[in-house]
Amino acid sequence: NMATTQSIPADHPAAHSIRGAVLLMLLSVFLFAGNVLLIRVIGNLGSVDSWMISTFRFLAGFAVLFGFFYARGGFQPLHMLTNPLLILRGILGGFGVWIFYLTVIKIGAGRATFISNTYVVFGAAMAAVFLKERLTPRLLVSLVLAMVGLALLTGVTDLQAPSPYEWLGILGAIIAGAVVVSIRKLHQRENSSTIFGAQCLYGLLIAAGPTVAHAAPLALGAIILLVLSGLLAAFGQLAMTR
Repeated sequence: NMATTQSIPADHPAAHSIRGAVLLMLLSVFLFAGNVLLIRVIGNLGSVDSWMISTFRFLAGFAVLFGFFYARGGFQPLHMLTNPLLILRGILGGFGVWIFYLTVIKIGAGRATFISNTYVVFGAAMAAVFLKERLTPRLLVSLVLAMVGLALLTGVTDLQAPSPYEWLGILGAIIAGAVVVSIRKLHQRENSSTIFGAQCLYGLLIAAGPTVAHAAPLALGAIILLVLSGLLAAFGQLAMTR
């Protein structure tokens, strides 16, 4: 809330915390943007589909998790099997990632990203219901404008129904909103690395089967791009989760 931020002195520890959070969120935006652009390039390769892209993302996420964060402590792998909310977060996140990559390939990076980023609308509404977060007048106006933008983007003003992949993108945005709310709730008891690990685990379980079933030989260049895009997404997700 900008009003809250402006009422805190600049040298107050809370102000530094807020600025740090904003910088982390901006970092995640840049990392995800790079990920999406790479996915668009990879999607032009006939042998690579959204399932394979998702699988590489989750494998790269595990590599980052165990390579950079496991030794620091806090990561609780068993919680991913016993905490129902972590399991739900993992399953929703897994399907949400696949939906997003599919729409990037089918309707383009820019259009798919704009539709996906309306998750802030659904996330804010869910946060008000499930987390009792306050919907300020400024936020409500912003949410209405965002929905108007979504309508313009999907052709409603031309009396055209959204295409199937646009509907799928909207479903993905709703899922992403639910994921963000679950992350907020999970942070009361779980470490960021455990929350991120749940997405990698259940996302990999979801994507691995279709990937193996439709697997085709990959050129070295495609593998490098897949790994790089997965790493960008992994660090972007960790920054956003934090």
